[in-house]
Amino acid sequence: MLRSLQAANENLLYAEPGFPAGKVKATNEISYADEQGDMQFMRRTLLAGAFKFDQRSPQVLPHAFLDQFRANLNRVSRLICVGYGYGDAHINAILRQWLEFGSDRRIEMVAPGTTTCPPFLGHLAGQVTLEDSFATDYLERYAISPL
Repeated sequence: MLRSLQAANENLLYAEPGFPAGKVKATNEISYADEQGDMQFMRRTLLAGAFKFDQRSPQVLPHAFLDQFRANLNRVSRLICVGYGYGDAHINAILRQWLEFGSDRRIEMVAPGTTTCPPFLGHLAGQVTLEDSFATDYLERYAISPL
């Protein structure tokens, strides 16, 4: 299995002449060309996708992890989400319920191109701050001055 992972890491690629070394690089993902030549991405993770808590999927994460997330989230009043794409319905439901619980709760969404509040939080837009920024730029701003 380790050899298969190593082969995927070293041999799968998406060639693009304008990129360094002629291939596309992605953070924590392997970009590669599928059979039709379209760019695809393979995450470097054991747990990925919207169905990690779905019992019908072979990749099941224990619900205790989700319960821990919910419990620990309730201990804070400000949440900063860096790079989350809001594509996991089970996480989105927890975030929505957390914000709905109190008007003093705030969420800051940090990602390049972030310009609109996700629809599932539209009714809570007053508690949502959008930060159109790369993670490194955002974190560098606060390296000297605290959040």
